[in-house]
Amino acid sequence: MSFTLSMMNNADIPGLIVIKAASFGPEALQNLMFPPDKTAQSYNPWAEALYRESLTIDSTACFIKCCNATTGELMSSAIWNFYHSPEQFEASNAHESVTLNPPEGSNSEVWLKFLGVMKDARRRHMTGQAFYLLKLLVTHPQHQRKGAGTALIKYGISAADKTGIRCYLEASPDGSGLYQKYGFKKVEDIALDLHPWGVDDAWRGVVMIREVGGK
Repeated sequence: MSFTLSMMNNADIPGLIVIKAASFGPEALQNLMFPPDKTAQSYNPWAEALYRESLTIDSTACFIKCCNATTGELMSSAIWNFYHSPEQFEASNAHESVTLNPPEGSNSEVWLKFLGVMKDARRRHMTGQAFYLLKLLVTHPQHQRKGAGTALIKYGISAADKTGIRCYLEASPDGSGLYQKYGFKKVEDIALDLHPWGVDDAWRGVVMIREVGGK
């Protein structure tokens, strides 16, 4: 199947949210942070506003998409943040701390704990450096294994290699193998214990870094 790669615009945001939901599916952490019975009406408008703000205001954010070349259907989307200086990374964190509030009905305690795990990992590994962050990569299940997600990964790592900058991401344990194919290496396992909120489980992630050239 052939596809096109291009920058996203505001009209693509609802499709991004649909693909994200289909790609990740229901999971313990997501349901804890955003209980479906309490956030059914508030989650999508909140997520749309969040992504639109980033697309419009954040100069480091690169929203990119792959679409079916024949039908124009959105197949896969990615958000890269190109931090060309440590100051850009710190400014982005500061902005999120002020503006990022969860939607009505959500569990803000779990939400903030999860954000803290992610932000702490980024600071441990990337403070004081320029780096490219793959913040989000989602492919609709109907379009997986067709090369769309790979194209979005290659877009960012190619740009990073041209500028001599490392890449960083947090992957799921199941998804980390895909990134290893393109030069990312695991540097840390991270987790959020969900027992305090009555769930006999933990969210787990894999911190991965790609050196310039994938070496």
